[in-house]
Amino acid sequence: MKKNLFSVFMLIFLASISAYPAANKCTSGDCINGKGTLVMADGRKYEGDWKNGKPHGQGVMTFKDGAVYTGQFNNGKMEGQATMKYPDGKVYTGQFRNEKPNGQGTMVLPNGIKFEGEYRDGNPDGMGKMTYPDGKVQIGIWKKGKFAGGQKK
Repeated sequence: MKKNLFSVFMLIFLASISAYPAANKCTSGDCINGKGTLVMADGRKYEGDWKNGKPHGQGVMTFKDGAVYTGQFNNGKMEGQATMKYPDGKVYTGQFRNEKPNGQGTMVLPNGIKFEGEYRDGNPDGMGKMTYPDGKVQIGIWKKGKFAGGQKK
C-alpha cells in the first residue's frame, strides 16, 4: 500500500512540475558571483556582473520584445547610468531608478524629437529642453510628460 501511494504521489508530482515553464538557465560563466550569462524562462537574457545570484554591476539585459538595456544594475534591478534602446526605435540615455528613467537623461525618438532634462517614472518631469526636427525648441518645466510652462523658440 505504501509503495502504491508513493508511486501515485511521484506521478502527480512529476506531472505538476512539467506544467511549469522551463527554469532560468546559466549558459556561461558564473551567474552567482562573477560574470555570466543567464537566459530566463520569460525570454529575457542577462549578460554581465553577478552578486549573490542577482545582476549587480555592469550588464546587458535583452528583453523578449527586442528592447536592450545596457548599463548598471543594483541588487537585480536596472538602476544607475544606462542606455535603453526600445523596439519602437526610441533611445534613452541617463539615470534609471525603480527600473524606469528617473533623474537626468536624454530621450531621442525615431522622428528626431529629442528631450534633455529631468525624468520621473519614465516621463519628462522637471526642467528640460525639447528639440524638434524643424528646429523649434521648448525650454521650461514639464509635468508627467507635458510642457507646463517656459519658453518656446
